Amino acid sequence: MEEGAAGLTWIVGDIHGCADALARLLDALSLRPQDRLLSAGDLFHRGPEPYAVLTQLKSLGDQFAMVMGNHEWALIQRVQEQDGAMGNLQGDNGAAMAPMRRKEAQELLAFLEGQPYFLEGKRPDGQAWYLVHASVLPGKHPSEMTPFELVRLSRCRELSGKPTWHEQWQGPELVVFGHAQSLAGPKRNAKGTYLAWGLDTGCVYGKELTALCVEELRTVSVPYQA
Repeated sequence: MEEGAAGLTWIVGDIHGCADALARLLDALSLRPQDRLLSAGDLFHRGPEPYAVLTQLKSLGDQFAMVMGNHEWALIQRVQEQDGAMGNLQGDNGAAMAPMRRKEAQELLAFLEGQPYFLEGKRPDGQAWYLVHASVLPGKHPSEMTPFELVRLSRCRELSGKPTWHEQWQGPELVVFGHAQSLAGPKRNAKGTYLAWGLDTGCVYGKELTALCVEELRTVSVPYQA
């Protein structure tokens, strides 16, 4: 692709503190100045190097944007409830964050302050896309959902059996999300149109870190270990 071509939007799944895998993924993507990297959230908890992940993402400047994951949501909720006191840095359901210096923790919390719970755009063919961490309920725009619904695997409680949003989603928007390894990969309708794409491919559990190019609907993955 020529240097002057339109920029690409890459969305990376759950990084979970896996800085080495993120570095290899960034090398593989070879972002140009006009490209962007977006994150589906869950950046820091569980893995070995949360501060190194933060440093890499901050180095991208305006080329990087993110949505909050359930672990960022839980962390921010706890800090707010404690009137700004950091306390522990655990995520959702007590998920651990690897130890870091107080100054590093303050930098991480400042980085998360004010981050959105969803992003949206359009593909070259006109199809709208949403980026969330976990869920978009059918019939709703992400702005109509609560942060809790957006960062957790939501169910359609008004339907028999309370199926997940993913089972019921019929578009027309493409939903890109992380959070659930069991839902990793693309979902298409009978006509072959992509309706959803899960990007949590289990890097922190020794599997892969994956990014999706929204414009070209292709993925790049790297293993947890080189």
